[in-house]
Amino acid sequence: MATRTFIDADGRERPDRRSNDRLRAIFDQACVIVGPFFATGSTWGADHPLDHLAYHALRDAFPDLSSEEARQIISACLRVHRASQVRKADPAGQLR
Repeated sequence: MATRTFIDADGRERPDRRSNDRLRAIFDQACVIVGPFFATGSTWGADHPLDHLAYHALRDAFPDLSSEEARQIISACLRVHRASQVRKADPAGQLR
């Protein structure tokens, strides 16, 4: 069995640690669903994040996801969102 790899931001080949093909298949769609909950200014009251609402929206869209799988996807989508915010803030487009 061949090890999956990916090319990182520096152009180096790295081992791919992601192993759940089912989650990989729905990841882009899931990020579109939960993305608005991570948008700047999307809070409930005094800066309380809307992660729990994102969780429910994701479980509504994908009822076959386990609780742990939903949390994994939300965590990954949040990292993607934060990385995109850093890229927007940094004119060189480099992550810090």
